Amino acid sequence: MAQRLDLAIAPGKHLGWFRLGMSLWDVIRLLREQAALIPVVELKYSEEDPFAADIVLRLASNGIELRFEPYSQRLKVIKVDDFSRLRLTYMGGEVSSSKVIPTCILINDLIGPTFPGEFDSSKNLYTLSYPGLSLVFPIPEKLILLYQSSAEMPIEFPDGNTPVASHMYIFHGADWISAMPLPVATLARNIQDGNNNNSPGLRGIRGTGEGRPELERVVAKINYGAVLQFASVTSQVSKCQIQLHVTTPQDLLADLGSPGSIYYKEDDKMQIHSDSDGGVAQTHQQQKQQQQQTQQQQQRQNQMQDDDGILGEMDDIGYDRTDRRAQGSQQPHDYFYNYFHLGIDVLFDGSTHRCKKIVMHTNVPGHFDFQSYKRCPFVLHLPSSSGTNLDAGSARLPPIAPGQTSSPPTHTAGVSISEASATSKQSRKKRHSNTAGAAIEASELHPSTASNSSGDSPRGSSPELLGSSPGQMPMEHGHSYQQTAAAGSGGLMSVSPEKGITPDMKIPMVMALLDPSGSGPSAGSAAGVPNKQGLLLNRGSSSQNPFRHTTLWGTDGVVFEAMQNGHVSTVVLY
Repeated sequence: MAQRLDLAIAPGKHLGWFRLGMSLWDVIRLLREQAALIPVVELKYSEEDPFAADIVLRLASNGIELRFEPYSQRLKVIKVDDFSRLRLTYMGGEVSSSKVIPTCILINDLIGPTFPGEFDSSKNLYTLSYPGLSLVFPIPEKLILLYQSSAEMPIEFPDGNTPVASHMYIFHGADWISAMPLPVATLARNIQDGNNNNSPGLRGIRGTGEGRPELERVVAKINYGAVLQFASVTSQVSKCQIQLHVTTPQDLLADLGSPGSIYYKEDDKMQIHSDSDGGVAQTHQQQKQQQQQTQQQQQRQNQMQDDDGILGEMDDIGYDRTDRRAQGSQQPHDYFYNYFHLGIDVLFDGSTHRCKKIVMHTNVPGHFDFQSYKRCPFVLHLPSSSGTNLDAGSARLPPIAPGQTSSPPTHTAGVSISEASATSKQSRKKRHSNTAGAAIEASELHPSTASNSSGDSPRGSSPELLGSSPGQMPMEHGHSYQQTAAAGSGGLMSVSPEKGITPDMKIPMVMALLDPSGSGPSAGSAAGVPNKQGLLLNRGSSSQNPFRHTTLWGTDGVVFEAMQNGHVSTVVLY
């Protein structure tokens, strides 16, 4: 039997370590760290439709069940169904322990009076509710007539006994059935209040992201970039802008802090699908551009040779002022900044050190990279010539549908947290390159090792999907990007349901939104014609990847990685 957990009850806020509103990613990381106290965890979700029912983490050895709203992947209900495995306290008083059981009399004395509860005659259960807290008491069948037509609370039965609670729910909202996750800003305030509280019951409760600010939403736009908006305990909104071909590593370090890891990309596995250097004939226009660049480079070199003074002296000592590389030198590698707690990777060009690609992860259960990244709460704008440029704060997110509790999860996985962690690391180290339909290697999208500036090798993930696009704006045009951003106060147009792509959309809907022909919902979108046939991506054998292959779909400026159930797992802006 697992060691008895000692947890404090805060109605509407938390149960010990577990805070309402915490992300699924943060909770699983916490459970891995507490593997000695929480040895077995069952993950339940709908494999065919991950958004049809709540995501459930059941701590089988500890008598706790955690329910997460599937769209936001945030904790909305904490359920206790075995009080004998826990020591629970409320305001310093014991609700349950090895010597105390949660009787109705004890709850009334410890927590206080409340309104009459509800009796479910079909299950013989009486639910006593407080704001943010509900307790369920079984009623003997011979006594059910006493509570069917009366508002009397079952504090004590006629025979002198008192009912004992069998279940407890902690939630935010009117009741636990219709509960929704706490707003991220409210979660941030609760964490700050808990950190400032010296109560023993609140000590040891972890915040989200180990004290880092919680990402509230990401407003992204194809061929532009993304704006990250963070939750704040004050009215001031904190934002970070990542702009393609403009943002530098110094910008991210100043705005976001150090990444979880840095991965240096050594090769381009998608080169064969590029129109340059991949064996594919270049267009006449591209060849003409290359000739013009060569002529301009030669003119600069000749001009430099005619200079006098210091430049001439540098020529005398053999200094090479041209931008060509020395013979035998290698092209500098592109590198990723991996922000796992934000669900985002940023690829920088090895030569210019400017943002080349932005990768956003959805953390859908059933994907190979599940739990590697926190879910990125993005809304992706579609490019439109008629769109009005607005700041990210004015964008409207579509409403989140309430979780459907009537449809039970269809997939359950019960594993030891420590064993799962070790197996995951071992499978990543043994990953092979395996391509189906295209020269795509799994190590290219998800490398098993990464290097940072201090010489360490943390685990990294780099969805490098398409290489450099021939239609990308070259670096010398970066100034025009800055002008666009300045003129538009962020360069992002206002979003509406028919113009925004969200993480819960399936790939057919995404492709319809990207269809510029006018047949889809996004008539007038300027994203370009989506590819009609997806590229298959395999990540090793079935023993290494039991979730099967995924498919890559996209158009100019964006690529979507879709699972076999149609849901998008990764979005790449380039």
